[in-house]
Amino acid sequence: LCAHSSDNGRVVVTDGDTDALVKLRDNVARHCIGDSGSKISSHQLLWGQETTLQFLERYAASTSSSSSSSFDILLASDVVYVNTILPPLFETVQTLLRKNGIFLFAYCSRRQVPVTIDMVLEQATKAGFVYKLVEERDGIFIYQFQWDTHDDTGH
Repeated sequence: LCAHSSDNGRVVVTDGDTDALVKLRDNVARHCIGDSGSKISSHQLLWGQETTLQFLERYAASTSSSSSSSFDILLASDVVYVNTILPPLFETVQTLLRKNGIFLFAYCSRRQVPVTIDMVLEQATKAGFVYKLVEERDGIFIYQFQWDTHDDTGH
């Protein structure tokens, strides 16, 4: 919905799973017709700093935009299943998010996964982000992450 109603810029939707990517591309083709469809593209993105840099190179080559090296807003929902993916997730966010950008992250406490929201928030802090809970409804928590401007890592 955000992507479809966006008036400015481009929207990039991603998934790491090739089967999910096929469905994602089909949804974009079916539901994003007209002018908004030309602003929305779907790509495979595997998490981690190196793979994200490779993604940015491929994305920049496929667009004429010179501002494709970072993004204003990142959205993620239902993406954490095991603790080991948290460092690559936040490496990806570090690589993609502009200095004044925001990362919105939805976490569902009802899911039976071995990753708690405390683990996510701890990893975010280690990666140089501050966070706040912006909404909670029916066991779904929406957090907003931004660069910690008091962080000494230089981001």
